[in-house]
Amino acid sequence: MEDEFKSADIFLLPAHNTPFSGFLDAMSYELPVVTIDAWANSEIVEDGKTGFVVRRSEKIPYYVENFIPNFGSSRFQQAIRTPDPQVVGELVEKVSILIDYPQLRKRMGKAGRWEVEEGRFSIERRNRQLKQILDEAFAGGKG
Repeated sequence: MEDEFKSADIFLLPAHNTPFSGFLDAMSYELPVVTIDAWANSEIVEDGKTGFVVRRSEKIPYYVENFIPNFGSSRFQQAIRTPDPQVVGELVEKVSILIDYPQLRKRMGKAGRWEVEEGRFSIERRNRQLKQILDEAFAGGKG
């Protein structure tokens, strides 16, 4: 995959799930990410900063009641196989912007790399957060 990332300018993955490590891998190679607003994608990719997040299709039943995922249903599986022209159009628009504006592409790519190395997704930050969670869990058990 390294050769693919190195030869790319943009990482386009309109995923109906959240490929956390895939997004972070692309960001580590300074690739702006273009995806859809499904699940936690917009929590990883900051729209306008580290890439673009387009609105997901309203034709796809992502959830059943109370935000319970609907992955296994045949209705969901069929819906994700049917392209939504509006979503496709927005994806084309965002990718076109990145093609037409290399400086924006570069700025978003660098912002993504910073998030992986120094920001929200850095190992140091994740380790601090994990330590805090564990410290609180162990402190709670001593009472």
